[in-house]
Amino acid sequence: MTALEILQARDGLDPAEISYFTHGTTVGVNTVIQRNGHDIALFTTRNFEDVLEVARLKIPQIHNLYSVRPAPLISRDRVFGIDERMQATGDVLVAPREADVAAALEAALAAGCRGIVLSFLHSYRNPQNELAVKAMIEKLAPGLPVVSSAETWPIIREFERTITAVISGYVQPRVAHYLDRFETVLRDKGVTCPLLITKTNGGVMGIDQARANACR
Repeated sequence: MTALEILQARDGLDPAEISYFTHGTTVGVNTVIQRNGHDIALFTTRNFEDVLEVARLKIPQIHNLYSVRPAPLISRDRVFGIDERMQATGDVLVAPREADVAAALEAALAAGCRGIVLSFLHSYRNPQNELAVKAMIEKLAPGLPVVSSAETWPIIREFERTITAVISGYVQPRVAHYLDRFETVLRDKGVTCPLLITKTNGGVMGIDQARANACR
């Protein structure tokens, strides 16, 4: 905002004349580093609740048996198993039941969670079970943020897909709030062009996509 004021006063640049605007921010990274993100729960396939704890079994110092990894962004008491199973072929072996989802949702809300992340086995191959549970949660708790790993980062390897979805759910509310303020300021200043946000891969995306896919 200060820069726009300087450009207008010093160089006579009318904000309405700006045709291209790209903005880079570390608000998402800062949220992870400072551990001040959203209170969220993780719903996994039953018996795979330790996915964040197990990770890739790597420790920071491989020759130090006392080396400790950072604590997961979601503590183990906020990870809940759902009775569902997708085969590696993409065929549904066990479909989720609303009663099971409702019980997990009730426990998550009782624990103070304000958002849910879904990461089921083999959902990269077929997102059907994740999307079904997402629809159930939206029906049971309208307005509650739900992040699906199959929609966020549909790749093989359970930990990588899960942690990406977790990070997205963890930082999304803070990133969205920041981008809302950013857009309001620029529009109030008279900037009318599309607003682009830098991605970690070096590209850019529209501000609406950035709000929805904060992990990018």
